[in-house]
Formats: sequence, C-alpha cells, structure tokens
Amino acid sequence: MEIPILHSGFEGQNLSVETPGFLKGARVLHNGNSVKKHKGSYAVRNNSGEEVLIQLKGNFLDPIPKVILGKEAIILARPLTWYEYVWIGLPILLVFTGGGLGALVGILATYSSARIFRSDRSVFGKYAITGLISVVALVAFVMLAVIAQQLITRALN
Repeated sequence: MEIPILHSGFEGQNLSVETPGFLKGARVLHNGNSVKKHKGSYAVRNNSGEEVLIQLKGNFLDPIPKVILGKEAIILARPLTWYEYVWIGLPILLVFTGGGLGALVGILATYSSARIFRSDRSVFGKYAITGLISVVALVAFVMLAVIAQQLITRALN
C-alpha cells in the first residue's frame, strides 16, 4: 500500500511511503523512485533544493509507520483505537497456549488482521474478515498441533 506524504515543502512532487510487507520493511518513494536508506533516514530534496531527512518509525501492530519529516511528525492515517488493537491482537493469545507453533500462527493472523484494518473496506467488513481470520487461525493451530503430535508419537514408537 502506498500512502502519499503531504507537506508544504514538497508541492508538485510525489512523496510517499510504501507500507511494510511480511518480509520487507517500509520505504520512502520520491517521484516514483525508491529512496535509499542511510543511517536510519531517507534524504530527499524539497522544492527549494534543501535536503530533508525522513525517518519512519514502527507503530506496534499498525502497518502504517509514523513519519518524521525534518523535525515535524506527519500523520499518514488516524491512529488505531485501543479496541481495534485488542481485536487485531486476539490471535496473539495462541502464543500462551501453543508455544512456538501458536506464536507463528498468531503472529501471521495478527499481521493479516492489521493489514485488513488499514484497507478501505467498511467497518463491518473489517471486523467480519478479521474475526474470520482469528477463527481460521485457531482451527489451523489445532490442526497443526494434532498433526505435529501424531508425527512425534509415530517417530517415538
């Protein structure tokens, strides 16, 4: 997902953030080109030719990072509410009951739910899809745990 960065020093320029994927981090795009990260910052030139540093800060479960442009914080999207974080984070409870396997399934489901919550679906659609993701994660965890237990039992016999 690409989100424009709107700032008064960059009118007429295409400055945006590409949200992180499962195996790649967030990145800054300037006029369609990826900006190279150097020492935790991205350097871009504003309309007056000055170099401005952009920093992207992770935002807990939210896939949309916080953006610091120079010394100014830029809001790309409204922050998620506490109850949205709770709803998104429900699959993480598998960590406490399922060890490593629960952690893997819970983290994948939580990541997927966070991406859904940042989509342009309706509020009902977001809750319905993420609820379904949580149920599927639980079912997948139980199935994988049973399969793993059977494989271990057969290997020991």
